[in-house]
Amino acid sequence: MKKRPTSVTVIAWILLVTSGLSLLTSTMAINNPMAQVLMAKSPIPVPLQYVMLYLGLAISILSAIFMLRAANWARLLYIGWTGIALLVLLLTSPVKPMLIPGILMYAVFVFFLLRPKATAYFTHSANFPND
Repeated sequence: MKKRPTSVTVIAWILLVTSGLSLLTSTMAINNPMAQVLMAKSPIPVPLQYVMLYLGLAISILSAIFMLRAANWARLLYIGWTGIALLVLLLTSPVKPMLIPGILMYAVFVFFLLRPKATAYFTHSANFPND
């Protein structure tokens, strides 16, 4: 059995916990007037924003679960989907400074998910390079 890099384990669990908490808080905030005012300022229709939100959370949870199982498609799905979602948010969000922590976290996650040791884990290589 191949050993999962610690970075992959940490990233997957952070994604699981934060996505789960976001799912709860987002669902509870649906009728929050302040959240609705902020969402109305975006050029994207509010119903589409909810679809994107819940789809993104589902993708993050699914990706995290399957990253723990060494599925390379899950790593690529997370990197691709989150990158596109952040780009859309940068172009449409009325509160761009709030995106900075998420962008920084994404950059760190991508860095560690694309390291040689993680790539070897996801591509099922028998020999892991020293990381």
